[in-house]
Amino acid sequence: MLKKQRSAPSYLRMGVGFKPSAAVFLMICAFFLSTASPSRAQSGSCAGICLRVSNQSAPPGGGIQLSVVVTEPKPIVTGGTAVAFDVGLLDSVQGVAVFSPAGDVIGAAVIDGNQVRLQFTSPQGALGTSLDTPILTVSLAVRPDATPGGTAGLRLDPDASFWLDLFGQMYTQEVKPGVFTVQAVDSISIKEVVLGREDLPAGSTITVKGTGFQPRTRIVISEVRILSTTFVSPTQIDVVLAELALMRGKRVRAENPDRSFAYYYAYLRAIPQGQSARALLAATVPIFAQDTFPEVFFDASVDSSQFLGLAFQNQNANSTTITVELFSAADELLGTTTFDLPPGTRIAREVSEFITSAAPPPGSYLHATATLPVQTIGLIGDETAGSVAAVSPRATR
Repeated sequence: MLKKQRSAPSYLRMGVGFKPSAAVFLMICAFFLSTASPSRAQSGSCAGICLRVSNQSAPPGGGIQLSVVVTEPKPIVTGGTAVAFDVGLLDSVQGVAVFSPAGDVIGAAVIDGNQVRLQFTSPQGALGTSLDTPILTVSLAVRPDATPGGTAGLRLDPDASFWLDLFGQMYTQEVKPGVFTVQAVDSISIKEVVLGREDLPAGSTITVKGTGFQPRTRIVISEVRILSTTFVSPTQIDVVLAELALMRGKRVRAENPDRSFAYYYAYLRAIPQGQSARALLAATVPIFAQDTFPEVFFDASVDSSQFLGLAFQNQNANSTTITVELFSAADELLGTTTFDLPPGTRIAREVSEFITSAAPPPGSYLHATATLPVQTIGLIGDETAGSVAAVSPRATR
């Protein structure tokens, strides 16, 4: 087990305060009352934040979710970490998700070979307060030529990790690594749960993709009733929901008659619409909060060493038409673009790729509208640091 405390990034040490709302203030009070109870004062409690990387197993050609859980609830307002994986057994990153009970987390994950660097923010401080769902997952493909019985460590880099509490103070951290084990060929695993959108009405069909499924494989989704399941092939089972379900963070478990099982925490793994010409942005997976917007604003000016991108994700059943406009500080329209975003897809581009007619001058701002509300964040990249940080939109100018 690793114990580590490190300094926050410079942008968090420059007096950026956290001012809790009334709702968050109540959460703070409830949190400290719960930690003051006798059950929480036992000798095994964690002084800072205690994290555990879950053990995983899958066959060659299967898939796993590297899952990071908190062993005791601790509210996290801002955090960052890095994950590296063994390319001898694990092949590539398929998706990244960060979960909080409030669905308020925004962030960015930069994929660099066998490493994933994440930064994220939970404005309500809800991240880390639930033991039912990991705080983050990284979906990884297992190499088809991985040797059964082989093992590899699953770990976070404590030197690249920081976690801030509700008052902006740094937690000390304890991190327990996990182990990935290559199972026998054709063992059960889940590669992906295909949703289309996360808020699904009754009667919706979701697709569980993986390996080792059988006609009698049983699917269970936490807190969601299932109407029917259809075995399609050893790599696919279709599931019809019996009720309205918000699927984000739901644990999907597949179990064979021999009691072998696999599980996966669901989220919309939206399909990217092309990629940015800027390599750092092309390597970035945006992490969206659950809120959707028909209209948003962003400041367009960033430091000369940085670049600004915008990311949109469409969870609607139909395409949405998005318009992005650049205005000067005097409200003069400098440039505009309009494009369609199909359902279940996302797009991330530098502002100069959306609007090619003008560069954002000092004091300028961006105005984006959508015919159907979409999830959206800003992305501020730093090429020197190789980092990308997410920025929340504003609802007004």
